[in-house]
Amino acid sequence: MGKLHSLGLLLLEAIGKEFALPKDALTALAENTEGPSSSMLSLFEYAAAGACPEHVDYTLLTIAPFAQVPGLQVLDLDTFEWVCPEAAGTNGAVVMAGETLEFALGGRIAATTHRVNGSADTRRSCPYLMHARKDAYLPRFTDRNEDRLPPPITADAFVKLSQSRKESAVYS
Repeated sequence: MGKLHSLGLLLLEAIGKEFALPKDALTALAENTEGPSSSMLSLFEYAAAGACPEHVDYTLLTIAPFAQVPGLQVLDLDTFEWVCPEAAGTNGAVVMAGETLEFALGGRIAATTHRVNGSADTRRSCPYLMHARKDAYLPRFTDRNEDRLPPPITADAFVKLSQSRKESAVYS
């Protein structure tokens, strides 16, 4: 898990650099995996023909190594079509932005809408869910008018608020 967390930190740093944010602006939000943490590897098993409806994760980032049985689909926001990145082969991973990162960046990166399509074989997936520290105040790094933004909120309060607005319990 340490290497996946380190990869997530590198990706957050690169995203911050892309948006000209201070060096540790996004990495400082991430949980420290040395102590208690909600960031985790999750094991999902989908029985043959099993599926998971479309959703977004509450994470900063989700890193999902390709499964042996393809089935993960992400929504391409340019074409509004579902694409299966795992169809390209068995080596690789999909990195998905979560709702917490979307919020912190003021919508400049959208949370990745994804689903799992049913297949003829049992599918196992083991994504790494990188969460923000519960007590971290989520800044609003945005190019929008700052006067129109809501006040800062902790990651824990943001997730609870977001969950209360959902109709499905599928969200990670």
